[in-house]
Amino acid sequence: MGHVAISLYRSMAGLILGAGAGVLLGLMSGVSRRVAGFFDPIISLSNPVPKVAILPVLIVWFGISDTSKIVLIAITTFFPAYLSALAGVRQVQTPWVWAARSMGARPAQVFRKVVFPAALPQILGGLRVALALAFILMFASEAVGTAHRAGLGFLVIVAEAGGRWDLMLSAITVIGILGFTADRLLLVASRSVLRGRETSRG
Repeated sequence: MGHVAISLYRSMAGLILGAGAGVLLGLMSGVSRRVAGFFDPIISLSNPVPKVAILPVLIVWFGISDTSKIVLIAITTFFPAYLSALAGVRQVQTPWVWAARSMGARPAQVFRKVVFPAALPQILGGLRVALALAFILMFASEAVGTAHRAGLGFLVIVAEAGGRWDLMLSAITVIGILGFTADRLLLVASRSVLRGRETSRG
């Protein structure tokens, strides 16, 4: 259970940091051309780079520790969250915004009542992608090494080196079960949020 708890901590901490920042900056870019103009070239340049390739750099900076793994997961999950939030805001129909403004709504109210709810399905879709990437990068980062010699990815590598195929397959199965469970929970929460939004609209 110790390996499971450590892997969950690394993946969820990285997901919360990376996806949270991605959604926030994606929403800001969607409503502000200046913010979008600043981040657009940065995202276009850095998004195609395989994120696992920067793990050696992170290890040099932070050591073979939880920090380097969490930062790698955060960087990886940032991009789908950012792009989905940005796309969600940009697909909001202009007449909705005009209608809200014509009724005297302030910019903050337009964002809260119109823009964000309309972008929410796209944001939640991006979070599902980010969640899957969090588990993938969790395994990749733990497979490189860990100062605490713990984590499911570390367990897989050790089991493979020792010829313990049963242990290796068990660890891989646990990773799959954790990822599936987390995805189902997020999907249930997403449906609940979207259902509540539709109810309040009605």
